[in-house]
Amino acid sequence: MMGIEFNNVKKYYGKSRGVDHLNLKIVEGDFFGFVGPNGAGKTTAIKALLNLIIPDSGSVKILGVDTQKQIRKIKTAIGYMPSEVNLYEDFTVEKLFSMNRSLYLNHENAVLQGHRSKKAFEADMRKLENEMVQRLMIDPSKKFKALSLGNRKKIGFVLSTVHRPKVLILDEPTSGLDPLVQDELMKLLIKFNMEGMTIMLSSHTLSEVENNCKSVGLIKDGKMLKHESMETLKRHNLKTVDLTINRSELNLLEHWSHQYDATKLGEIRALGSFVKITYKMPQDIHTILSSLSQLTLEDVDIYNPSLETLFMHYYHQEVSHD
Repeated sequence: MMGIEFNNVKKYYGKSRGVDHLNLKIVEGDFFGFVGPNGAGKTTAIKALLNLIIPDSGSVKILGVDTQKQIRKIKTAIGYMPSEVNLYEDFTVEKLFSMNRSLYLNHENAVLQGHRSKKAFEADMRKLENEMVQRLMIDPSKKFKALSLGNRKKIGFVLSTVHRPKVLILDEPTSGLDPLVQDELMKLLIKFNMEGMTIMLSSHTLSEVENNCKSVGLIKDGKMLKHESMETLKRHNLKTVDLTINRSELNLLEHWSHQYDATKLGEIRALGSFVKITYKMPQDIHTILSSLSQLTLEDVDIYNPSLETLFMHYYHQEVSHD
């Protein structure tokens, strides 16, 4: 079954584009990274998915259920953390947790989560809640209005996950968090995913997506540029090549780069009588190795590009086709 589906979804705000015929399918159990520049349509897509806005056309589904028509049917199976967490300012964190638990405590939800009773389900939520309070360094006695941006986001994370949803949707969850807390949050997400939770993570931090997600979708101007498993994306015919070469061969190197469509990344770095230059190359490893026989190299290093390099490659490739 598909965990999340966007079928030809279009949403405009007057003349301003939100998403434009967006198509995306995320399999159940995936840990999906949703990346793109500001204004690409990530937040609009998430809001349409959760029935917070109504698309102009197309449909969105979670676990096979059309969320525009039957959102109530699967509300308790969803967890959502917005990019900005705003809650009752005068409530303590503990009171917010207690109120959140009460929203899910019924026999039907207990059965869905594999518990024999409502009491057992509540005990499980409290146990997970306490674990996250310790790991994320949360003070339950503080009022929400006294919390920093980072601490507000921690609370939002706990509220969205403590009922162990089948599908979890997070919009920029780690912005404003210090690196240690970011690391703990990602460890928790990996744990949840290993237990079967489908996760959709919208993020500007490409290293975060690269290091933790199973698949990634690149969005630009409201449309998907690419959606593949992280492993497949990195195996594609795009390599990063570090070349160390004598300065006297720079003219030959320039001819080689034009011949093989090698794009220079960054500036030339001086190493005495040698220089080091990094290129991205859209060929398979055999073609790259064969091409290097034309050069007299001091050293070479060929490796898979970072997600950031891949994203910029596909993004600029699309721009050149516009």
